[in-house]
Amino acid sequence: MSMWVLLFVALIAVVALNIEGAKTVSSSEIHSDSEKLKYLVMIWALPFIGTILAMWFINKDIRKKQHQMEDEIAPAIKELGDRLKKLESGIHQKQNKHKLH
Repeated sequence: MSMWVLLFVALIAVVALNIEGAKTVSSSEIHSDSEKLKYLVMIWALPFIGTILAMWFINKDIRKKQHQMEDEIAPAIKELGDRLKKLESGIHQKQNKHKLH
């Protein structure tokens, strides 16, 4: 009897994990529909292990996307910083000119 209860609890845990994994995959904004379908099939075809693999792949893709965004944004931030320094320098020069007059 206790063996059946244990199996039932394990089954419910695996199904709950798969449902949460499917929700995560479905809500992903960086994956195409075909990639989402691939991950959903993995989740349901390989219970427990499929969910772990899908989450690992999704997290890897998110990290890769973040690094790409950082690489694209870094030059723009540097340029903005340089412009702010020039602007600040110009303001200080004008203030110094007004003090001398």
